[in-house]
Amino acid sequence: MHSKKQGNVLLERRNSAGGFSGILNPEPRTQERCRGFVYDFKPDLQMASITPGLYLSSQDVASNLELLRSRNIRHIINVAWGIPNYFPQHFRYLKLRLLDLPEQNVRLVFEECFDFIDEAMSTGGSTLVHCNAGVSRSSTICIAYLMNRQRMRLVPALNQVRMERPIIRPNDGFMQQLKEYEKEIHPLTT
Repeated sequence: MHSKKQGNVLLERRNSAGGFSGILNPEPRTQERCRGFVYDFKPDLQMASITPGLYLSSQDVASNLELLRSRNIRHIINVAWGIPNYFPQHFRYLKLRLLDLPEQNVRLVFEECFDFIDEAMSTGGSTLVHCNAGVSRSSTICIAYLMNRQRMRLVPALNQVRMERPIIRPNDGFMQQLKEYEKEIHPLTT
């Protein structure tokens, strides 16, 4: 579900052919948290390599078995709402239904995600982290992973992830949580 600047709500669904269909809700919403977005119905098959063994993408990559296998993916972290685990017989999944809203407490899942990624790496496999668009939720997890496991500060971690996937943009609430997380794990350097 996405909202337009005017407050209209667009529901996106995958059709049987693998494309997207949108349903516009004619009832406008006046809630302040409605955000605008750009219609884009082309598949996004970019798989950003964040660090050896860690990839970031949109939901489109998560539904492409051949692409997943080509990157030695063994674990998949699905932080999208309403996106299924496409290949449970082929991969180990961690499904976390997170909303891309500033008030969503994403920090609650950091350690679980880090341990899941480490588990894949310890067996020589890679992990894909994805949400719907590969912009906010999944990038936040990858940034936090770099901050924790590679002891990076927030800005360098953000820049490293953005270098590999330029469209990332954690929402304002997630950025605030990352700043607080930085103070927690790097207390003497912030």
